[in-house]
Amino acid sequence: GDDMIVAYIEQSVNMSGDIYASRLNSNGLFSWFQHTVTLTTSGNSKSDMSSGKGPGCVFIVWSENGSVFAHCLLEDGTLGVPEQEDTEVSVDYLTGWNMVGLPVLIDNAQYQTLFPEAYSGSLYSFNGSYQQETMLTPGTGYLLRLALGETLEFTGSPINDLTLSIIDGWNLISGLSTPVDVAVLYDSGLVVANGIYGYDDGYNNVDMINPGKGYWVRASGSGNII
Repeated sequence: GDDMIVAYIEQSVNMSGDIYASRLNSNGLFSWFQHTVTLTTSGNSKSDMSSGKGPGCVFIVWSENGSVFAHCLLEDGTLGVPEQEDTEVSVDYLTGWNMVGLPVLIDNAQYQTLFPEAYSGSLYSFNGSYQQETMLTPGTGYLLRLALGETLEFTGSPINDLTLSIIDGWNLISGLSTPVDVAVLYDSGLVVANGIYGYDDGYNNVDMINPGKGYWVRASGSGNII
């Protein structure tokens, strides 16, 4: 059977009032070397503790001194943020000029590492004027010239959220590791009607912001899109 994690408040006379947890296997034996782990050390009275399973951890939530607190208890008995599993994204590119973006978070985002067929010195961002670049960053779109069109596979941590800083006029942006409906951008009130363009042997209005692609966005003002 599955292991069971037990969390409890040690709260009675001469006790600390802190929260502890243990992990037991199907035979009722301790799974963690230290048997019991300490989740809090404040020594204050706590109440309304609850727990719930999250991705790679157990969330422990409680009330203390009128505030609500939470910890993420990892499977090894430590506190922290669980590691994200890598995701794979497949993107088709054209021979010649493309509008590209970073589809996943990766250790080396140098453009010739990501795009082996890229011409040297052919990666450009846009911020009122074109800027030659060597590294790709999340949320930024780029123009890139490839000697050969191909389908590329990217593996890395998923880009699940972004804050796009938009300026009045034209912006070159990219999106997340999953497709995003352009309604998210239009609903911000910053993007003009029919003001989002992709490139596929020519510019065209698009309905989705797809991973690994870049897009022109015409804004009527400056601000952030989350």
